[in-house]
Amino acid sequence: MAEESPRKRIKIGKEGQEDEGERDPIRSAVECKCILGESPVWDEDLHVLYFVDINGKKVHSHSPKDGSFKTWELEGEVGCVVPGPDRRRVYAAVVDSIFEVDVEKEGKEAVRKLATLPEGECPSGFRFNDGKCDPQGRLWIGTMNKQWRDEKAPRGKLYVLDKDGKFRTSDGRTTFEWNDMVQETWTVSRFDYDDKDGSIEVGSRKEVVKIPTAGDGGGVPDGMTIDADGLLWVTLGEGGAVAQYDAETGEEVQRFKLPVKRPTACTFGGEDLQELYITTREETGQEPSAAAGHLLVAKLDKSKGHAAAWRCKAI
Repeated sequence: MAEESPRKRIKIGKEGQEDEGERDPIRSAVECKCILGESPVWDEDLHVLYFVDINGKKVHSHSPKDGSFKTWELEGEVGCVVPGPDRRRVYAAVVDSIFEVDVEKEGKEAVRKLATLPEGECPSGFRFNDGKCDPQGRLWIGTMNKQWRDEKAPRGKLYVLDKDGKFRTSDGRTTFEWNDMVQETWTVSRFDYDDKDGSIEVGSRKEVVKIPTAGDGGGVPDGMTIDADGLLWVTLGEGGAVAQYDAETGEEVQRFKLPVKRPTACTFGGEDLQELYITTREETGQEPSAAAGHLLVAKLDKSKGHAAAWRCKAI
């Protein structure tokens, strides 16, 4: 269903306070009030940004060119969205299944189920979480336990949806864990993988960035992307910022304070991939941010994205 969305510019003060104004580089692109916004991806062909509201069970699209905003409702929690094999389709991960959304249609007629994890792979209390496509068109996607804060709870797995339309674990043996909240330092790790068969090389894990939970340089790392120089951009939940890191040295290069406390993910988009789009989530408790749940955008002068989102060719 199509609907117009007003846009609001936000001036960032010295401490990241919100003020009305016309100053970039950070503003609200869409005031959509997501419960849990996530998975922003840029469709370079259509010049449209797709993202999801996980708990709202929705896929959204935003066109910066004309400001239009569309929403498709699904039947369960939507972990992520990726561009499909052509301009007309996107694929959404809903609980344990992959759904196709025809972006030229509205309502239930736009949505159909394509693939489901084998029985037992996504037990009760689990769901799909984040996912991205590689240059070969494979979909890499993880599952998570909704009780992930419980360090004794079973963990999810990383799957690959390959070109034969079948799910498999990334190397047939290894599972990957999402860390619990009770820790002083978070890490971002890198794995080597074979781009021909999509397998992760056993023992290739390398910690490339360490982020303290608290303090001026702290936060809980969530969604991230990579720029044309090979630097990582990581959203810091609870830290109210997005930070750029050198993956070779682990050093923080720069940090943008945001007008929200709980950003969730980021990606590059816009002309020449020089805009950084940032999803956010609702904030409860005292003094929630006015922009909580919005889709934010930051205009960058010296950085640009490595590539737009690759299309899924696995189904």
